[in-house]
Amino acid sequence: MYVIRYDGSKRINSNESEIFMDVVPSRSLLVRGARLLRRALDWAHSTRRILVYRIEFDPTTSTALPADDHGIRFELDAPIREAGTNVPPTLRAMVAYIQPELRVHVLRDGSAIIGWGMSGRPARAWPITETGTLLHVVAGECVLAAFEVVTAFRGQGLYKRMLTELLRLHATEGDTAAWIWCYEDNLPSRKAIERLQFVHVQTHEQRRRFGKAQSEVHDVRGSAGGT
Repeated sequence: MYVIRYDGSKRINSNESEIFMDVVPSRSLLVRGARLLRRALDWAHSTRRILVYRIEFDPTTSTALPADDHGIRFELDAPIREAGTNVPPTLRAMVAYIQPELRVHVLRDGSAIIGWGMSGRPARAWPITETGTLLHVVAGECVLAAFEVVTAFRGQGLYKRMLTELLRLHATEGDTAAWIWCYEDNLPSRKAIERLQFVHVQTHEQRRRFGKAQSEVHDVRGSAGGT
């Protein structure tokens, strides 16, 4: 499919004019073509790598948070399903498929939702959907998942703030440890997670070759397993 560009400025002779057509690809079509090419390449050869972190709670220490001077507040157990139209589409779509063990938490600037995440206590094998692998969570441990900060508010430490609030919440509620994960190449998330003393304990990997996926879980302490 192409966009037809007309050029009526060209003349054959003084008595006759002809509209010439230059056939050029549409910009949107070029973008779509690039996406299709990327998908084809991913189908042929791609690797996804997730770093899994764990932290054990120390009941003798506090995860106190500095005061916020910008009117941004953290809201636990946000009633997103009953909220109005100001819920970001990404969050609304995610909540529609939320697992029953998870609770929704949001950051608000005034009435606007500018960040969100989820936490829960699955006490079972929890799917890491990015790599098609499983994380074995036992009773007394929680998972922290699906965090996002609206683009305009990134770079202000809000992701770290949400994690800090949730660590404090789950320690208060009696949990003994927390799990979290992110893509290996997501350096901002990795820095925030590691600054809160999470320890990298596993690497989950999925290799895809011509549409066929192979997933593996590597324990950083030496053992490895496949799914």
